[in-house]
Amino acid sequence: MSNVKERMDVFFDKHAPSIVINVKEYRTGYKEIRSRGGRIRAFTEITKDNARYCRELLNFVDELRHVDGVKGGMAVSESEYMATILHKENEPPIQAIYSNAKEVVEQGQYIFDTLWNNGTPALQKLKEIEEGKLETFSTTRIIEDADDIVKELCRATAESNILSTCLSAGGLLYSFNNFFELEKELVKRERKGLHGGVRYVTNIDSRKSAELARLMLNEGIRIRHANNLPPMSFGVSHKEIAATFENMEEGSKFQNLIISTESAYIKHFASIFDELWRNSIDADQRIKDIEEGVIVAPDIEIIRNPTEAVDRIQSLVASAKSDIVGIFPTLNAFRRQLRMGTASIISNLVIDKNVRIRILVPGNEDQFNEILRSDPKANKLLALLDEEKNYPEVCASNSSNIHSNNDKMISPKKLEIKCIDLGSESTLGIVVVDRKESFIIETKEDTKDNSYEAAGLGAYSNSKHMASSYISIFEFLWKEIELLNKIKLHDKMQNEFINIAAHELRTPIQPILSMSQILRKKYEGTKEQIDPVLIITRNAHRLKQLTDNILDVSRIEGKHFKLLHEQIDLVSILESVIRDFSSVSNKKIQRRQRRKHENHKSHISFLCKYHRATAYGDEARLEQVVNNLLTNALNFAKNRSIIASLHKDNSSNEWIVSIKDTGQGIDPNIFPRIFTKFVTNSQDGIGLGLYVSKNIIEAHGGRIWAENNKGCNGATFSFALPVAAC
Repeated sequence: MSNVKERMDVFFDKHAPSIVINVKEYRTGYKEIRSRGGRIRAFTEITKDNARYCRELLNFVDELRHVDGVKGGMAVSESEYMATILHKENEPPIQAIYSNAKEVVEQGQYIFDTLWNNGTPALQKLKEIEEGKLETFSTTRIIEDADDIVKELCRATAESNILSTCLSAGGLLYSFNNFFELEKELVKRERKGLHGGVRYVTNIDSRKSAELARLMLNEGIRIRHANNLPPMSFGVSHKEIAATFENMEEGSKFQNLIISTESAYIKHFASIFDELWRNSIDADQRIKDIEEGVIVAPDIEIIRNPTEAVDRIQSLVASAKSDIVGIFPTLNAFRRQLRMGTASIISNLVIDKNVRIRILVPGNEDQFNEILRSDPKANKLLALLDEEKNYPEVCASNSSNIHSNNDKMISPKKLEIKCIDLGSESTLGIVVVDRKESFIIETKEDTKDNSYEAAGLGAYSNSKHMASSYISIFEFLWKEIELLNKIKLHDKMQNEFINIAAHELRTPIQPILSMSQILRKKYEGTKEQIDPVLIITRNAHRLKQLTDNILDVSRIEGKHFKLLHEQIDLVSILESVIRDFSSVSNKKIQRRQRRKHENHKSHISFLCKYHRATAYGDEARLEQVVNNLLTNALNFAKNRSIIASLHKDNSSNEWIVSIKDTGQGIDPNIFPRIFTKFVTNSQDGIGLGLYVSKNIIEAHGGRIWAENNKGCNGATFSFALPVAAC
């Protein structure tokens, strides 16, 4: 108490007033706080037994209130908190909890204010006790006279310590006409700390209701706007509730009213109001929208009951008049809806009401078709989809999306369901009906077989802006599928053409190579005849390599690229390829050098300290990779000096194979795309070798990379393969 500077708020049970009055330290502490300019508010349970102490306590505090059933005690100031437990009447507490933590102090203040706002002024309670009204009983009564209702509501308003009112559309004028002046007095009391304030939740749906709300806001009455109000109007104070189920016309009077002092009813309606208050919006924003001419009547409703959410979405779909678009969250969600009879609803809408329906379902077409065929309820839908697929030119006479093409009327398909790969399955399903109403539904348990058990929250809206936003998302996904399908068809046709062309090219190459070998042997030693044969052989080999690469690319992109998986020795592979490569390439180089009068020789060195390097893979394919990298190095090495190496990276447990040349290095313009198709600076290829090599290595579970040499000319191409387990 000695630390209190501005205020102390305190409450205690019915035994404590006697302690405060009889214990000198308490009386002195209270007096000193007030003498320093501090303010004290207190509440307790005022009873017949402690009434005289409470009346005396009024001399020590600024304000005292009565709250039923108070237990224990608590005091909170601007910086400290203390809670006590009282054990015996007229004796100080023997245990206390103390804290000066900001969070604890704020929490204590919140608890005090909440209970304080539900309290009854002490003088009122003391008067009831002194007049013999202590024994009061809860009552519930019905009033059926319009004038008596106004009088009763005026009394309840005047006697309230806090007032919360929920009014349906039209009720604001009734309240303004009958209780506005009384509520202004309550606001004045609130500013003095004598009342908990006046709050309204209502539907502000017109300029007139907006004007009334603005007048009330200006007087300090707090108002919030909500679209989805319960089918009643009610008010709740600290001690009673008043409610009517009448539909209120502008300014009309109630014809019947229920008033109750039952504590269970008070708590129930207070809870309903608090929930409405949390889910509503500030009246200022709503009034601003109305004044600026913004559409003021979109209905946004949260449906927390999964059963109701599922039923609502089916009802919304069944109400469609022209158009439905929908996105299912999962393939299982589509299966569950089929079991509920959605297939019949869709079929009837298309056939009987000529509604155009487009649906996106996650997954692939095979899974989707299997679900349709396995469900007997989907037979009609399946037949309709087949009809639309096979006869898309059939016109829908009532369709609003008919367009002209060469003077022929063509209607879009009435029913389309497409599968889409969403990467990861969503938890939200979306339906938009007639481009003006939308519904979102959450999937909580996708493994369930029943839609009611799988569903979570639902959200309905008749906002056209919101519906347009969802349609934009849908149209984006829909066009993306159409584009992907066109790309897939184009790629398929292209791959089929390349595959056929490569095979057709391959057929005459082998006879050319065979006949050139025969000619070489026949004219061996005769320079005039052998040179043309060598030209034929060299170009036939180049053509064979090109067709092999094209076929490999076709297999890779067609997902038909297969590898052997056997134990291999990388040392043996490298030595074999380098030996064969050096022999063949040196002969070619020497012939070129003789023609150019050059004296350089190609030299490929192999650095390796291992006798054997075991891995798993396809020996022929790995030889192809090494051959590609050596060919690439030879094409760009100026002095034909190439270093091949093999070492083991113990940290990653990989074999690292590197081919280093001393050529011009990798052009920065093509470096980022070096392993993609048709990227090359060489005149001897079309840029498929490195692309094929990359796919071969990655199919082995390895990796491949390239880098320009540091401190010298040239580049190094490397690949890594996992070491085979012993």
